[in-house]
Amino acid sequence: MNVLLVESKMSDCTVVLSDGTEIDVNSWDLFTKDLHSFKGWTCTAGTDSIIIESDFQVWSGVCRNDNLGNLFDNNFSLLQSLTVCTQDQCTTCTVDLSNTKKRN
Repeated sequence: MNVLLVESKMSDCTVVLSDGTEIDVNSWDLFTKDLHSFKGWTCTAGTDSIIIESDFQVWSGVCRNDNLGNLFDNNFSLLQSLTVCTQDQCTTCTVDLSNTKKRN
């Protein structure tokens, strides 16, 4: 059975399997059980969460999947649609892990 969706529930997640079965898990469990590879999946990083670095560069998540610009420049904007993950593995950050993700 394939995982179709990982849905955010604060720091906890609901994993939806291809047969529709829903399993509630802690986001940290996705990392410790090596279930944090979402390359090619859509993700809400950049729409539901961002990270701002000390130089005010804004990224779509701790994963730094998308550079959203500098907070104080005219080029900064949040993503208007879901991003497609380009990372081999999701970070150990529970915020990134708990962002809603969907297999395309």
